[in-house]
Amino acid sequence: MTLAAHHPSGNPTMNPDESGNRIETDNQTYIRLLTALAQATAPITTDERDTLSDIVRLSELEMGGYINGEVVRDEVGGAVCIGTMTITVQGRRFLDELKKA
Repeated sequence: MTLAAHHPSGNPTMNPDESGNRIETDNQTYIRLLTALAQATAPITTDERDTLSDIVRLSELEMGGYINGEVVRDEVGGAVCIGTMTITVQGRRFLDELKKA
């Protein structure tokens, strides 16, 4: 299953900025991504429909031990995709903390 397929609306809850563009805070992004992984019945992978911003956030979660995943990096070390992601126990705790904040 892909991350984009798990949230087919592609339109997460976001706050408008001064110009009316909808933006998402870091915490909202982490909540959205971790929730998708927590609700998944199988490992999730990224694909071409996922934003680079989401892939970067997922790699941060992976480095922090909140998710397990196979991070593929480009020649300068930037994350370009992540395969077979699952949420860890630590990730579930972090999600609960984020939701309470």
